Amino acid sequence: MRQLARQALGYTQSAAQLLEQDGAWLEQVYGASVTDSPADPPAAAGLEQAVAAVAQAGQTQAEAPDAGLLAELEARLASGRSRSAGLRSTAARWQQSMQEQQQLCHKEAAAVEAETTWLQGLAAKAEELAGQLAGLRGEWAALFPELAVNEAEAAYRAMQLKDEQSEEIRGRLEISVKFLEDKNTAVQALQEEITGLDKELAQLHAQLEGKEALEREKAQRLQQWTGGRPLPGCLLIASGSCAAFRLRLRAAG
Repeated sequence: MRQLARQALGYTQSAAQLLEQDGAWLEQVYGASVTDSPADPPAAAGLEQAVAAVAQAGQTQAEAPDAGLLAELEARLASGRSRSAGLRSTAARWQQSMQEQQQLCHKEAAAVEAETTWLQGLAAKAEELAGQLAGLRGEWAALFPELAVNEAEAAYRAMQLKDEQSEEIRGRLEISVKFLEDKNTAVQALQEEITGLDKELAQLHAQLEGKEALEREKAQRLQQWTGGRPLPGCLLIASGSCAAFRLRLRAAG
């Protein structure tokens, strides 16, 4: 009888310790204790009932618990140990998932920061090109206030036609022709440069719009992952959760 009593006491202590560990795991993984978790397996309730029965038997009876009750408690204890192993496996997977999400969050944050820096540089370049284009247009307007850029070639041909009509006009225009030729060359160079700048500016605007759309998309994904909370706070929470898991694993081991 004393041997049965010692066995009952050992089973009771083991079961109580196992229930306490399971409760800690469930509270960490599911946010609930053993008694109020909706995912509690029936084995936990049965183990608690068997422990209570042994305790009651020890309090109300002079003799030790019978062998049948001890066998039931032993079976419940084995089931509880199996359940505890499952909880540890679930906790390990959850911890791994948290670490992967934390790494992904770091990666996305770095990508968003890099894209933001690139966009700022692109915007500065576009602003610089726009200023150069405005300066070239202003220089053209100062040199030829009554002549549009796209009308320079037609004006030059008209002058050549008038030159054929009069030698006197030709004599006066000989000096002007050279001047116009030089200016026409300068105009053509300016026009080509303006055209190139227009194309480059359009390409930069298109790239800028695409990068801004990509940045908004990444910012939205980051917003979804963090739930609208600041990124440093999310990383701090994730680090705290991982540290708590490691402490509990060491304590349970």
